[in-house]
Amino acid sequence: MKNKVIIFIVVQIITLLISTSALRAWTGDTWGQINRETILRIADEMIDFSWTPKNTINNQTSNDYPIITYFAGTVYKGEAYSLYNTQHWTEFYSAANSTSGGTTSYGNDCSGFASISWKLPERYNTTAFECDAINGASSCGNYNPSTDDYVTKLGDTGSGPKVGLLLGDAFVKSGSHIILFESYRADGKGIIALEQSTYPNTRAVRTDRYTWDALASYRPIRRNKIDEGNYVFKTKWGTQGNGNGQFNYPEGLAIDSSGNVYVVDSGNKRIQKFNSNGVLITKWGAAATSFDSCYGDGRGCYICEQGKFTTPTGITVDSSGNVYITDTLCGIANIYGAMDDERSYIQKFASNGSFISWWVGGFGFDYYLSGIASDFTGNVYVANNSWNSTPVLKFTNGGSFITKWGYQDSYPADIAVDLSGNVYIAGSNNRIQKFDSNGNFKTEWGSCCLCDTCPGIYFHSPGGVAIDSSGNVYVADSGNNRIQKFDSNGNFITKWGSYSYWEDGKFQWPKDVSVDSSLNVYVSDTDNNRIQKFAPVPKLPTGPSNLTATAVSSSQINLSWKDNSTNEKGFKIKRKNGLNGTYETIATVGADTTSYANLGIMKSGTYYFAVWAYNDHGESAYSSEVSAYASGSNPNPPAAPSNLTARIGADLMCLGGDEIKLNWFDNSNNESGFKIEEKMCQPTCGSFTSRWTVGANTNTANVRCLSKTIKGYFYYYRIKAYNQDGESAYSNEAMIKH
Repeated sequence: MKNKVIIFIVVQIITLLISTSALRAWTGDTWGQINRETILRIADEMIDFSWTPKNTINNQTSNDYPIITYFAGTVYKGEAYSLYNTQHWTEFYSAANSTSGGTTSYGNDCSGFASISWKLPERYNTTAFECDAINGASSCGNYNPSTDDYVTKLGDTGSGPKVGLLLGDAFVKSGSHIILFESYRADGKGIIALEQSTYPNTRAVRTDRYTWDALASYRPIRRNKIDEGNYVFKTKWGTQGNGNGQFNYPEGLAIDSSGNVYVVDSGNKRIQKFNSNGVLITKWGAAATSFDSCYGDGRGCYICEQGKFTTPTGITVDSSGNVYITDTLCGIANIYGAMDDERSYIQKFASNGSFISWWVGGFGFDYYLSGIASDFTGNVYVANNSWNSTPVLKFTNGGSFITKWGYQDSYPADIAVDLSGNVYIAGSNNRIQKFDSNGNFKTEWGSCCLCDTCPGIYFHSPGGVAIDSSGNVYVADSGNNRIQKFDSNGNFITKWGSYSYWEDGKFQWPKDVSVDSSLNVYVSDTDNNRIQKFAPVPKLPTGPSNLTATAVSSSQINLSWKDNSTNEKGFKIKRKNGLNGTYETIATVGADTTSYANLGIMKSGTYYFAVWAYNDHGESAYSSEVSAYASGSNPNPPAAPSNLTARIGADLMCLGGDEIKLNWFDNSNNESGFKIEEKMCQPTCGSFTSRWTVGANTNTANVRCLSKTIKGYFYYYRIKAYNQDGESAYSNEAMIKH
């Protein structure tokens, strides 16, 4: 096998051949959104995919560690980029296999590994990663992105156990090392990390060696512009004002079964109803009548009036389409013509705004009603945000009191009910509380207060709560200007949003949140006087694992794997023939499949396999790469060598004596090596005996030292090539007399 140039190409990544002139500059990627599954896929390829150099490379990793040698023809995994020649890692295959060998700087660079996995347009070193995280890119030497900083810090050095880490986050130690976070260790004592390391024998790995103690000098960081793969901004409507579709401090939100959106336009003292895209359908309500002096002490008041409002706050729609509104601070004339104390009340309307009923009185001055919710049986639950009063009130849909519960002075801001009747309370005590429908406490989560990067732990005056059909909990974390999502037990799922007075997808004191049957999320962006709508981004499937390949016959290799996904449409089987092959999809199998038989293999060779899960939205990260050898239905043993010659020459290895030297023509391109046979005659000849084996691509061998005193022998030689498919025919025989 002569003059082979092996170029390993990953189909998903490499689409163009890279010219030699491009190899000395970082080609990188256009800076933009990236999802976490893509980060994992890129890192996995650098760790798991195989390659082999054409010529031996001596890699000078750094001054602190010895040279690492990559031997020609040896299979390696990972390390697929250059340390000092700052190039994109996919260019490595061309560069590493076209070099003539010698000392290079290929492979084993943690900063290049992280820069490539994060698809940065510039190669960062560890100092730049930390500098950007703390000060912003414009403060970090030559790193000056035109559109955005690249990195956000999640906490201080050593804060890894305290922050909420997500797939693709990183830990950096300035001037030393950077690793990517994949998951937490099962024992809770550290993390599973993805890394490239200059430390001998570490190289490109997935490792659990990073305990929290080992990470005490590392800072947790996160790539900016992460597409969390959960919710994306779709539309918005509203500006400040009192015209149609305008708002003055929008608060409560509710969605009916048709997807229509009801908004409590609190400052304009009205309800506005829109379709799901923000087109106004109808509106109703007006300010209740006011008086300058109502109680004989100079205090002004509003009159409680049907269909009008004073301080409307909460809203809910029941299964029949009836709309319930909480309102506060109005008075009713008593039998003496004077005003009773200010009241809170609930009004009930049809979906077109026609007044149905109300219930007022009996609550007293202390009952400042805020959020309201209805369950599937029609019962109505009200959050009572008043000092020295019971926080949760439960009524029939006609206003008959059922029960109340909770500790005084907890000040709930909103309330929601799931399909099982569990009741969730969001309040200014900066927590979410969960009860059954009778008020029995079940669980709670959250604490105070401001934390832009901390998920699931901190709330700052949460103003709204909503439940989807799967029981997931959405919280309008008002003071932190974000929405947080949890499962029904309080386990964090995702978050989005930050402060802005104009940007899409960001908020200024969001007061309420609601979810429709398609899982679209609507937010009252209260201080921005608008409603924002977000749509769920369908999740990519989780990649399979534990892939194995077993040759069960000369023409069949069986694959098996573990299915880790619940939303895959199927799996793609990808295969390449040999290290210099190209991955191609050879089969697609359905969801929940965990095995595949690759039948009818015709050509012999070592076959490499990887498996991807996929759905309508893309592919998962892939399984690890595995290989198996099959001889094929048509075995392909090597071609026989020819032109074998034998001669005698001096050799120092023979202590100054002579040695028999063989030469031949290598006519094969697929041999594993050559077997050399010998027979001796003096004068009777023995049989040919296999004596020596030499490697592939060899065309010479020194086989026998000759005695200076014993002579008169005839030596006969023949050779054959071999591989996993069998052996070639013999070469011609060569004879030498000594």
